[in-house]
Amino acid sequence: MPDEPAPKVHHVSVSIPMGIEVTLLRVTRREEFGPALAQHEKSILIEDQELKKQLARLAYLQEIKWWLIPILLAWILSQAIAHNYKIDASWHVNWKIERSFDGKITLTPTVPPQAPDRPASQIPDE
Repeated sequence: MPDEPAPKVHHVSVSIPMGIEVTLLRVTRREEFGPALAQHEKSILIEDQELKKQLARLAYLQEIKWWLIPILLAWILSQAIAHNYKIDASWHVNWKIERSFDGKITLTPTVPPQAPDRPASQIPDE
């Protein structure tokens, strides 16, 4: 099996007038979804139409939290997405699905990235 080149992930920066800068990763092809979820620092903007539809359905089902059937359907759909895109089955726990008025889907990390472990010699004494 020939080695395939790594998928391209597009970095997009948006500046808001109040001095806040938001950096997004654009996912335009299904192969880019797994590598984009592997990082936890930046939000992900979904532009792949098939994935956008699946995530929109999942977001809708997650919003209806008080019914057992939608919760079960949301879990089944998240597992199907994990299987189709060959990603970790618990991805939906670490990412929040957000929909905008113009129909865009953005995934935002729910858990902040962990700082790399430092050797004991670099930990300050208290």
